[in-house]
Amino acid sequence: MSESVIGVVPTLKKGKSFGRWDTYTMVVTDSRSIFALVTGDMIKQIGMEAQKQAKEEGKGFFARWGAQLKAHLSFSQRYLAMSPDEALNEGKDNFAIANSDIRSIKIRNKSQSSGNDDEDRIVTEMTIEGAGKKLAYTMDSFSGETKDMLKSVFGDRVNTGRW
Repeated sequence: MSESVIGVVPTLKKGKSFGRWDTYTMVVTDSRSIFALVTGDMIKQIGMEAQKQAKEEGKGFFARWGAQLKAHLSFSQRYLAMSPDEALNEGKDNFAIANSDIRSIKIRNKSQSSGNDDEDRIVTEMTIEGAGKKLAYTMDSFSGETKDMLKSVFGDRVNTGRW
């Protein structure tokens, strides 16, 4: 039986020091969840490829810029066409957790201060517990489609609280 990719959860940010973070894409398969680190070099490469292709198609400056932005926003979708092993082996910091080892996935919206008393922004926190680990990430957005995909794989282990 071959393992297949079911979906992706893009732009999972894990805080580091001094306001920096690492960004991961969670590649969900029928047997495991792969966490693929997104590096600056990867983003730069995908942007350059999109801009080159748009230029070859004869598009102007703004169209090439738009193609580059679109490529950055849809970067994680490329994992849908990769094999799970390719995604895992793409970088040395990538790792996987068996889906059966994941006890819970908690997803919550949280108000986060932007430093200005008048403006708070809403971020989504995702906490994954299992296999002796607790992984905590933030996301700028979380779609209903992503929620449905996680529920289809993990069932009632996904807790979205008030959605």
